[in-house]
Amino acid sequence: DQVVATAHTRGHVRLWSQARSYQWVNLPAPAASQHAGGYGYLRLGGGRVISTLYADRAADASTRRDFGAGYFGRFTAVPGVKIRERVYAPFGDDPVLLHDVTIRNDCRCPFRGDWIEYWGVNPRSVVGNRYIGLAAPRYDRRLRTLIAAQLPDPVDRRPHTVYAAALRGRVADWTTDAQRFFGAGGRALPDEVAAGRLSGTPAPRHPGGAPGRHLFAFRTPVSIPIGGSVTLRYAYGIARGGRVPGLVRRWRAAAAPLARSQRAWRSWLPQVRFGAGRKWLSRELQWD
Repeated sequence: DQVVATAHTRGHVRLWSQARSYQWVNLPAPAASQHAGGYGYLRLGGGRVISTLYADRAADASTRRDFGAGYFGRFTAVPGVKIRERVYAPFGDDPVLLHDVTIRNDCRCPFRGDWIEYWGVNPRSVVGNRYIGLAAPRYDRRLRTLIAAQLPDPVDRRPHTVYAAALRGRVADWTTDAQRFFGAGGRALPDEVAAGRLSGTPAPRHPGGAPGRHLFAFRTPVSIPIGGSVTLRYAYGIARGGRVPGLVRRWRAAAAPLARSQRAWRSWLPQVRFGAGRKWLSRELQWD
């Protein structure tokens, strides 16, 4: 009820908040290495990198995008590996998006690689069309959470905090500096992803007024047996700074949050019947 996100045909997801000053949280600004987020990179054992952003899909990849009620789905498959993703707002009032990533090994040998989760942090308010300042981000190792507090300004003197957390899957390393992360490789093949290691570099404090250098990225090593799969889960959102630890703990403990949300949507959305040939009316009412 509190979160709105827009999913785009190019494959990224933008988070919107009206909790304080109406704002985008991760507005794209490609010239400043801000690419919204909600997707990631799979680095294969041989060093090949697969981006799950549709705009940067590999030539040999099979892809699909699903625009559903409360979720955005992506499917990316290359020979030997399948990646299924869902970005969704869990049913209820928590200010959080969840990103489930399931990686399946269809090779004839065990799979070892890295998943790099990416979310941009580029808050811009539509009140005054201003980019909001950000404090230097920090990493909470115990919570496996990256946090960047927005800076107060004359429009909003008590702004919320942007956060991302690895809920399911360990964090080998992380970074928050877009310039270091993308480097010369750019969005399609970021330098730190290609190198197989994130630098842990904190972005500098950003005064606002223009796009900054903040991002949230985690590297999670994965090891998958023949025919097996692994599911990772991440959270991204904006909330009062004091609420962030509780939100992270709650959704880390949640069992099957997507399935539970779908069941809740199914019972909550209106059902109408206007006779044969008009089932589409119920579907469109639910979508709206």
